[in-house]
Amino acid sequence: GTQGVGGIVIALMYFFSEHPTLDTNWLVICLNPIPLVFLPFMIHRIRHRHISFFLIAEFIVCTAFLVLSSVIPQRIEPAVLMLIAAFAARALSTTLFMIHIKSGKTMKDCLPNGRAALSIVLCLLTTISVQAANEKRPRLVVGIVVDQLDRDNLETIMPLLGNDGLKMLWINGYNRDNATFDFDETDKASAVASIYTGASPFQHGIVAERWMNRKTLMSASPVDDGNCNGINTIEHTSPKRLLATNLADEMKLESDGRSKICAIAIERESAVLAGGHEADVVVWMNHGNAQWCTSDYYGSLPTWIGLLNDCLPRNYNWTPLLSTEKYIHESENDPEQSFSHTIRMNDALGTATSPFANDWVNNAALAAVDGMKLG
Repeated sequence: GTQGVGGIVIALMYFFSEHPTLDTNWLVICLNPIPLVFLPFMIHRIRHRHISFFLIAEFIVCTAFLVLSSVIPQRIEPAVLMLIAAFAARALSTTLFMIHIKSGKTMKDCLPNGRAALSIVLCLLTTISVQAANEKRPRLVVGIVVDQLDRDNLETIMPLLGNDGLKMLWINGYNRDNATFDFDETDKASAVASIYTGASPFQHGIVAERWMNRKTLMSASPVDDGNCNGINTIEHTSPKRLLATNLADEMKLESDGRSKICAIAIERESAVLAGGHEADVVVWMNHGNAQWCTSDYYGSLPTWIGLLNDCLPRNYNWTPLLSTEKYIHESENDPEQSFSHTIRMNDALGTATSPFANDWVNNAALAAVDGMKLG
């Protein structure tokens, strides 16, 4: 009965859901409504002390699934595997019980304590496996997307980088040599949505950074939402047009809401589409006043963000970090003159397109670790 009821949920999602993360689920092999169909016949046969052939088939299917679970192209939680093992053990013990009854043994002889012991062992194994899975989970996950930093540009600037940042990730991390987007005309919105959902625009719905609103015939952002009000901004924002769950959403769902999600970006679309539907904090830079802002969809502006806004510099010089000859020029005839640019208090766009914006994102991320007690 438990197997059949759980199977109804899995089967409904498998056959009727168009959600890309639900429409393929190998658990439907063991968790499906078929046991409910055979349940009355199985009870009838057991009451009349006959062997149920459905239980034999159940044992074979569940055991085969457990044996082949390592090659199935889907990650199966240890607790689910233990549940399927319990189904197989139950089917086997009941079948053996009926065989002993058929052989002439009494009911008392066929109720060994081993059956109870088997159930206790399965419960203990389930508890241990779930605890082991929890211990392996990372305490903090950091996702960084650098817009327009392709492999060629990264290899070009590699000699100028320090040893503790991108160079460390490049040398010691996992590097995908032939990764590509399977759609044309990527931009910040479609790329960030695809990275964090693992889906294509056809599935997650974010096809471009700007598109035409057919009702107003005006250019619109994929994160515009007139039902939500901005905080420290006039922009109305929410992730309602993101049709798929992303990494942050899945972390929230997997942890029953205990995970804390924070997304910070210079651009509004990048922050919202990385944070997803269930984020606790999503902030981006207001290009009108060069301060951090958010939407009431995510609640209020956190106190630690307010403190950052109060401490933002207003006039500062943008000068090269290294000597002029270290940088790459468009041609050999370009004069190697020094660069200097002063960003004024009211130049919000200049701030957003300068290296200082990256520093602010970094500082806000570090403040989030402390302010939200992440990890």
